[in-house]
Amino acid sequence: MTADTFDSVTMDVREIRDFKTDVYGNLSVSLLCRITTWSDYTNLVAKKGYATATVVLAGTTNVQYLGGAMGSLVLNGTTYTNCVISDGPTLSEVAAPSNVVWDFTVSFVRKTTS
Repeated sequence: MTADTFDSVTMDVREIRDFKTDVYGNLSVSLLCRITTWSDYTNLVAKKGYATATVVLAGTTNVQYLGGAMGSLVLNGTTYTNCVISDGPTLSEVAAPSNVVWDFTVSFVRKTTS
C-alpha cells in the first residue's frame, strides 16, 4: 500500500475528515494524523504558508498562497496535484504505553485554476 504523503513528507493518517471533491477536480480534506518522530511534524509545518481558496465562476478553485509549498497529496493511493496546507497542522499530545506520540489535524485544498 502506498504511504500517505504531502510533498514527500509521510503522514500516518488515522482518519479522513470532511473529504470533498467534485467534477471540476476541486478537493478539500481534513486529516487526523499521528506521529512518533518530531521531525516528521516539523517537516510538514515547514511546508505551510498562508493560503486562501476561492471557487470561481467556472467552478474551479483558485488558491492564493504566500510561502509554504504547493505539492502533491497522496491519499489512499490517489495523487492530488497542486495542493497546499489550508489549515493546521494543529498538534495534541497523546499518552501511549511505551512512548509519546502526537496527533495533529491538517487540512488541504487543491488549486484547479490555471
